[in-house]
Amino acid sequence: NVLVYSKNPHDPITAKVTDFGTSRSFIESSGKIELQNIGTPVYMAPEITRKDQMTLKSDVYSFAICMLEIWLGRDPYDPMKFPDSESILRFVGAGKRLHVSTDCILKGIIEKAWNHKPSDRPTFKELGTELEAIYKKTSDKSKSDSHNKNHSESTKTNTKSKDISSSEIKLTTNTTTNTVEDQGESIEASASSQMVDNN
Repeated sequence: NVLVYSKNPHDPITAKVTDFGTSRSFIESSGKIELQNIGTPVYMAPEITRKDQMTLKSDVYSFAICMLEIWLGRDPYDPMKFPDSESILRFVGAGKRLHVSTDCILKGIIEKAWNHKPSDRPTFKELGTELEAIYKKTSDKSKSDSHNKNHSESTKTNTKSKDISSSEIKLTTNTTTNTVEDQGESIEASASSQMVDNN
C-alpha cells in the first residue's frame, strides 16, 4: 500500500509505503514468497497471476504501475477498456502493457520496471539511482528557468525606466525652450511698449 498526501496544494507530495499486516499472507523461504489468493489485479505482476513464486522483482513491477498512476493522476486502466479485474489480468498475462506518453519523464523507467520477464527488470537500487538522476535534472532545469525568468523581468524593468527617463529629458528640454521663447516675447513686448512711450 502506498499512502500519498500533501498538507496543501503548494507543498511537495509525500508518499509512504505501508503494510497493515493484512495485505499479504505469505510463507517466506530463500528470498521468495508463496502467495495464496492475494493481491490487487491492477498492480499484480504477471508471474503472480500464473501463481509462480514472487520475488522483489514482482514488487518492482507493482512500483512501475504506481509511478504511472502518480504521473497520470488517475487510475492507469481506463474502466471503459478494462471493465473488470479479469480483463486486466488477461491483458497483462498476454505480455501487453499500457501506452506511456513520450512526454512522461518516467517512461523509460516504467517500461523497464514492468518487463514481462522478472529477471529483466531493474532492482530497486537501480531504480533509485535513475530516479535521483531525473530529480536532479528537473530540479536544475527548474532553477535555470526561474533564473532566466527573473533576468528577463529585470531587463524589461530597466528598459522601461530608460524610456521614462528619455521622456522626462524630452519634456524638460521642451519646457526650457518654451520658457526661453516666452521670455523673448516678453522682451519684445516690453521694447515695443517703450518705443510707443518715447514717441
